[in-house]
Amino acid sequence: MQPFGKSARARIARHRKLREGKGFHTVERSLDLKGLQIDRHYDGILLEDLGNLLANEIFSPDGTAQNCVKSILDGIEKLKSCCDTLVIVSNEIFSDGGSYPPETENYLQKLAELHEKKNCTGCRCSLRKRLRNFIADKGSENKMKSVISGIFVAFSMYSAIPVPQVNWEKKTMRWALIFLPLVGVIISTVSWIWFAFCRFFRANSLFYAVGATLIPLCISGGIHLDGLCDTCDALCSFGDREKRLAILKRPACRCIWSDVDLCIFTC
Repeated sequence: MQPFGKSARARIARHRKLREGKGFHTVERSLDLKGLQIDRHYDGILLEDLGNLLANEIFSPDGTAQNCVKSILDGIEKLKSCCDTLVIVSNEIFSDGGSYPPETENYLQKLAELHEKKNCTGCRCSLRKRLRNFIADKGSENKMKSVISGIFVAFSMYSAIPVPQVNWEKKTMRWALIFLPLVGVIISTVSWIWFAFCRFFRANSLFYAVGATLIPLCISGGIHLDGLCDTCDALCSFGDREKRLAILKRPACRCIWSDVDLCIFTC
């Protein structure tokens, strides 16, 4: 962040003190990330944080303004080339539903664009890196067990398909993230088979629609429908903003609106 005033300089000093003696090499860089000179390769780099960096690039007189997204992405690519693991800290500020002045809306749009692009790139690089490490790690006796356990964790988290229960360890969770798309592959495959079946026998469109709705619901266990139920429960409460937010935070939703949600989703 740019140190405007004593309070900002005090926060920077506090952060440096917290990391003191813990092996961190701290570099303050409020602008022009791609211009940062790095003279060695690190095991890991922490970029903190993306929101402040974007604000500096947009609103600072020395920033890149309209070219800020490309400039920051170029800087991220440079950091990735200088380390084994890059961790980027950012903020989720898109869910309040409020309206803002054009300058703030522009900031939110560009931050969302950065989130989308860096996440897609990061997932592909993470997958390639983990697969390379898996292949290269020939001396590990438990690597195959970790992979299989990761598959079981992925299916137990995001599907209703019965799988053996395994311990959720750190090494297992790394592989679980890679195999989460397999749940989607199974749902898509079963949905396609249902489509081909109904088309071959010229089934009624309503009959097909009901099956196409129930297939992902049954395989996934309704994990995504839960969010839809909560949202409809809040919107149909006819309360003020505070009441709707309180409903969204509740772990359960009322049965009457759960039934309505299911009917809307099916139709």
